[in-house]
Amino acid sequence: MGIRILTVILLVSSCSGAQAQKPSCKDVFVSYAKPNERLSQKISLSTDARGEYTESQRVTSPQGTRWLVSLNPDYTKAGPWDTTLIIGNGAAGTPILKATFRDHGNTFSANWLNEKLVYIQVWWGRIVSSDMILDVEKQAFIYNEVANYGAPTDCKID
Repeated sequence: MGIRILTVILLVSSCSGAQAQKPSCKDVFVSYAKPNERLSQKISLSTDARGEYTESQRVTSPQGTRWLVSLNPDYTKAGPWDTTLIIGNGAAGTPILKATFRDHGNTFSANWLNEKLVYIQVWWGRIVSSDMILDVEKQAFIYNEVANYGAPTDCKID
């Protein structure tokens, strides 16, 4: 009789949700939030767009009306690193805008979306990045959010 009661108690407690559930891999998602003050201070825009680069480093916009150059750090040296993005008008035009990203992790990318918008992703560490869209004409970020890719430590993603 005592074993039957114990079995019923165990079944009821496991079905009632009394035990805490760990998040499963299928529950994992990327969360986005506004950047905090500390991260915001690591990003700057300037119209003083001087920098040393070669013409072969230029990446042109889809129609070739603008270009950008990413001045990447030496990743073989210990980080954190700084990256500078220089943007110019026309095929042979002078630089018009400089974006600087200080003390970031090991990955930085910038890609043209169209003739005036640049998508930028800068990783601050292993699980946090900033995703931004820079409007070259407005000389301002029109989108800037921090992405957190953290997952439960016991989650195995294939």
